[in-house]
Amino acid sequence: MDKKDYLSSLETLFYLTEQQVAVIETTDRITRITSTVAMSSMAPILLSGANPALIWCLLNLMQIFYYLLLINVEYPWNVKQFLGIFSMGRFQFLPNPVSWITPKLEEEAIETPYRFSQADMNSLFLLSAGETLLIWLLTLFFFLFFIWSCPTHG
Repeated sequence: MDKKDYLSSLETLFYLTEQQVAVIETTDRITRITSTVAMSSMAPILLSGANPALIWCLLNLMQIFYYLLLINVEYPWNVKQFLGIFSMGRFQFLPNPVSWITPKLEEEAIETPYRFSQADMNSLFLLSAGETLLIWLLTLFFFLFFIWSCPTHG
């Protein structure tokens, strides 16, 4: 007889009362609104001439908090909900230019780890980070545009 090892995991089920669910949903709604306001306040900050490093720090923090979900640890439901709020830092609401340039790239994808597939991330970097690359390209484009359009002061 062959000895076979099986690996399985069990998730702990937590019972939440209706009052606790209502509090969690209200807190989730409030933090999503706060996150949206924080992200939408970036445009006036940029237009007012503030240091763009502040915006990059905000985006960096949002990504760090969101990427905590990718660690191979089973978080409680409320922690998952809280960390999921920071998914705005992934810019999924923007189009992915990499999928326009190479539409057959998705066929080359390999199997993603469990946590990454739960977060709707692809195993290929270009498909997962295309939105961020778009932000970098737009920033570079506008920077070069303003450099070339402004007269030099001698």
